[in-house]
Amino acid sequence: MARSLFPDPLELLREGVNRFEAGVNALAQRKLANSTEAARTLHKVARASVGARQLADRSLAGVLALLELPSRSEVAALAAAVQRVEDCCGRTACSKARCASALAWSN
Repeated sequence: MARSLFPDPLELLREGVNRFEAGVNALAQRKLANSTEAARTLHKVARASVGARQLADRSLAGVLALLELPSRSEVAALAAAVQRVEDCCGRTACSKARCASALAWSN
């Protein structure tokens, strides 16, 4: 897939959160492994990080809904259905009933 000339702001947010988490984890391993205050601070940072990640995911879901674009799970379900159809059509002794069941969507 071609990359856009404009960076995705939510992807930048996710990348920043991931880098921040990695930095905090590395710092904790090196310097603050036995400190209870550090443990409390890391817990707060982890909660904030999880909250930011959930906010980014909800924002992305909202944008996809507004643009009427499929989500990642919907695209994966569609790819699985296409794969089932391709598998069915690739067989030499494929019955119509088997192909019909491969085409069936279960929501």
